[in-house]
Amino acid sequence: YKFSDAAIVLAMRIILATIFTGQAVSFIYSVSGGFLCLIVMAAVNKLLRGQYIFLTGILGAVSHNAGQILAAFFILRLSGIFAYMPFLVISGVITGLFTGLVCFFADRYIPKYYIADGGDCEKKSCCSCGCDCPACWGKCGFYYIYEIRKE
Repeated sequence: YKFSDAAIVLAMRIILATIFTGQAVSFIYSVSGGFLCLIVMAAVNKLLRGQYIFLTGILGAVSHNAGQILAAFFILRLSGIFAYMPFLVISGVITGLFTGLVCFFADRYIPKYYIADGGDCEKKSCCSCGCDCPACWGKCGFYYIYEIRKE
């Protein structure tokens, strides 16, 4: 997926969460943590060429926590807020490792042609037009998905 796609999803999640919770401060924390996480994960993923996704997850989670702590520091003007960082780094490593491993196994076991964003068909005779690649989903994919769920 592209960086811009992830940024749009992140922005929509933040906006919707702010609308439903109604707290402006949570918007600031979400923006600072979310976008720092997105930037760090994109950089690490590019640097590592998509390998070691668990490391990308760890660094993303830790940077998310760091972004929120920085936002809290600028809002509260309390340097003592940084005392939370060791605990947040530990929890970021644990949750980031979990997220990274989930992504690793999902990428490994979910067939690529279901999550790809287009390209040539690799499988034939799956639906009414004879293919099941995402490039054809606009023509027959919804029919094929409906047929699977109906059985």
